[in-house]
Amino acid sequence: MRTLISLLLTFTLGLCLSSRAAAQCTPIPATGCPGQTSPICGTPPAIGTNFIFRCPPTCFPSVSQTIIIGTPIAPLPLPSPPMCVVGCTLGCQPIVVLTAPGATLAIPNNPALICLQLCIQCVCQVSGAACFTASQATLVKIQ
Repeated sequence: MRTLISLLLTFTLGLCLSSRAAAQCTPIPATGCPGQTSPICGTPPAIGTNFIFRCPPTCFPSVSQTIIIGTPIAPLPLPSPPMCVVGCTLGCQPIVVLTAPGATLAIPNNPALICLQLCIQCVCQVSGAACFTASQATLVKIQ
């Protein structure tokens, strides 16, 4: 029985590790506001490293940027107002919310984190307006 469990874990880990490195940060379709792009990953999300990301250029200029870090969810419609346009959706279930244009997260050197999937999405207050825009969400897969 122990051998079977080890074999299954090895197979699952092998499937995860065999995915292309470019797929570590993938935009989630049908999320955010029309015309928005996804947050930018500056480094690969890998155990034992610092993962750097920032809000997309379409989020600027803005008064403030808020980063939502969480788990992916089915796109949830956001009302207009407070969103600047109709058709915006939330793609991340918030776990951590930061008021910043970007962040650096230290990923512990723990193999149990390999294949963990997180979601990152930015919500930005538009300069000169009392409304918000949401970036497309990004699926982050830790390697």
